[in-house]
Amino acid sequence: MTFPNCLLAYKLIQGSFKSTDYIAMLQDKLLPCMKLNYGDKFYFQEDNYSVHKAKKVKDFMSGQRNPPELNIVEHVWKIISDIVYDKRSFHNKSELEEAIVYAITYVQTKKMDTILDLYSGIRNRLCTVLCKQGNLFNK
Repeated sequence: MTFPNCLLAYKLIQGSFKSTDYIAMLQDKLLPCMKLNYGDKFYFQEDNYSVHKAKKVKDFMSGQRNPPELNIVEHVWKIISDIVYDKRSFHNKSELEEAIVYAITYVQTKKMDTILDLYSGIRNRLCTVLCKQGNLFNK
């Protein structure tokens, strides 16, 4: 599986990130990139970040095509978080930003096999959810 360059881009957000900012990013950047690379045959999955749960965002996304709540996003964020905070504390915002950029770059270059493994395991996770009738895996 290959990832288009536009999907590997990231942007550090300065200040607070509001639902209107998120919707603008989706409309202006992410959704056009996804459609350019995949047409209308793609799924977009959000995590539990508060902006993703805002009413404005939910209203916007209700007009979009959304998958069920099964994704690898939380796993990828955990990998990035583990790299960023590995036995470290930060003295200023610049140090934290450097660590985040390093972690994302590291994941893109050294952990793609892990991410691809997560993608290839989606079928098994879907089957588990179906067998458990939508209940959590650990119940």
